[in-house]
Amino acid sequence: MKEQIKEKIIPPIILFLIAFIMMFFIGNIIFNLTADDNELETKIWFLRVIVSLCASAISVIIPGAVNIGKQGTFKTLAEEKPAITASGAIAVFVLVYLFNPLM
Repeated sequence: MKEQIKEKIIPPIILFLIAFIMMFFIGNIIFNLTADDNELETKIWFLRVIVSLCASAISVIIPGAVNIGKQGTFKTLAEEKPAITASGAIAVFVLVYLFNPLM
């Protein structure tokens, strides 16, 4: 008789809590490492990334996909405004990262 193999699935709330706690500690480490006021731009960039990751961790239950389109040829996405189509947690990350109220 064949043995039945049970899949172990981690509940989404546990994944959410782990991601939220990790983002908190990573953010705390980053701010302690960049305590100088001279590195304000670096600190703001790290803050944007951490907040974006936290927001996408909150929406971890929603499945997602991302598609980044471009027109013409360029070396980096920073040179042109790409057409970004995203859904789920990736969409939340992209939207929160691109929203920059400080500049």
